Amino acid sequence: MASWLIDTPLGELIRASLGSRWLPFPEEQSDWTLRDAFFADGEKDEQPLQQQLGPPPAQLVGWYGNDDPANPQNWSPMKKARVYVTINYCACTVYMSSSIYTSSQDAVEEIFHASSTVASLGLALFVLAYGIGPLLFAPISEIHLIERNIPYLISLAIFIIISVLTATASNMGALHSAYIRIIIL
Repeated sequence: MASWLIDTPLGELIRASLGSRWLPFPEEQSDWTLRDAFFADGEKDEQPLQQQLGPPPAQLVGWYGNDDPANPQNWSPMKKARVYVTINYCACTVYMSSSIYTSSQDAVEEIFHASSTVASLGLALFVLAYGIGPLLFAPISEIHLIERNIPYLISLAIFIIISVLTATASNMGALHSAYIRIIIL
């Protein structure tokens, strides 16, 4: 199947639901072999670990070669553009959302007939959720079977849902409950 599909959310969904045999990574394919240049050179430390002074030498981890398709320098311009736009879109929307609420706080006070303290509760709840979210999703992203894309996609979906709820709120209770739902989730 197409190698470009592996790194997309659809590819992640296919791999999670149907297994890795449908969209295997190059290392999971039966004809994949590790090049001889990447095997250990056979040298061993003659000294026991207790007698060595200092930490062992660093072992650099790199690509499987200069032509490795997983290396971002070898990506097609279209894939580079897709990754660039996705990262910038996610970063821009999340960072702008708190600023947008802050600049509209006066309008929130006027439309919902709320005091400045009550209107600023929305920003406080957003900041609280903004701090709690990474505490929940960052450790999950380090689990090998889950990887990083799934927590990113789940948290982005939650963000979009909550944004729709706040945009359609008809009173202060609905506006604040949307932010409270972020914290509960």
